[in-house]
Amino acid sequence: MDIAVIGNTGHLNYLFEDLPQLPECKVIAACAAGGEQPARTLSALQKLNLPAPELFADYRTMLDQVKVDLAVIGGPFEERAAMCKYCMERKIAVFTEKPCAITLEELTELKSVTAKHNGVLYGMMGIRFEAPFHTAFKLIDSGVLGKIKLISTRKSYKIGERPGYFFNRSTYGGTIPWVGIHAVDWIACCKAGEFSKVYAIQHYGEKSCGTLETAAHCLFTLDSGAIASVDIDYMRPAGAATHGDDRLRTVGEKGVLEVAQGKLELITADGTTFPELEAPELGCFGQLVRDLQSRSDNLAYETALTFKVTEAALTAQLSADKNCELSI
Repeated sequence: MDIAVIGNTGHLNYLFEDLPQLPECKVIAACAAGGEQPARTLSALQKLNLPAPELFADYRTMLDQVKVDLAVIGGPFEERAAMCKYCMERKIAVFTEKPCAITLEELTELKSVTAKHNGVLYGMMGIRFEAPFHTAFKLIDSGVLGKIKLISTRKSYKIGERPGYFFNRSTYGGTIPWVGIHAVDWIACCKAGEFSKVYAIQHYGEKSCGTLETAAHCLFTLDSGAIASVDIDYMRPAGAATHGDDRLRTVGEKGVLEVAQGKLELITADGTTFPELEAPELGCFGQLVRDLQSRSDNLAYETALTFKVTEAALTAQLSADKNCELSI
């Protein structure tokens, strides 16, 4: 399977973490994007003792001249939807940084192009492949919680040193679709119903500059009647032991499941247990490769899921901007 890499930003690590277990995959081309040369790709391939790819100055030229099966997109936020569309039109599967679009208008157009070409587009939703979350979703799928009534999530990060494009909405898209989309993905993975409505609020705390939002809260209503919330912030102190704090609490008629600080707790009528954590063999990139190789039904499911959580996150961002409840 021949792969092209576009850009130098985002979670390209998901590609390089899985590559050693996928010897049939070869990165044969890479290009600059947003003024940045593909330094990460070159460095990562060198560390893996893999051949250097052919380099291009522009993704369009690259995809027109080199035949690839899969494009990995880590380009600028504001160009990402156009990059994905270009791939869809050429029937190239896409593994893209999230969100795949930064406005609902971009997303609508991308969904249309993807449907027209029966395209495959997976977002870089790697956190759900980490052992605590992966195990949690397997337990939820088993029915151990019964009908789910409430889902609470948290995404807290250190703000650290960030490039200038984070501080301008037109080149960032908003904290809810950048950070919060992971938690929206977890809500969807609980399979408690479809997103129906959202009311979100946000503020620009003292650690911010420009238009970057440093804290937000999203309250979703699902069509099953379940309630789901997302707390997001960049206020995690520099002295914290970890860069991020990811949490999920799911409440069902039969029990409560909670992921926090890398651990998993399950409470049912039988008491409290700490289930053994199980990680998948491959991460989110590897899953895409395996699905492509087997032409799995999961291709359509994951593509639809990427669009679903992107739409929910972008609608939440718009809700926070407008300070009103919106339908999804």
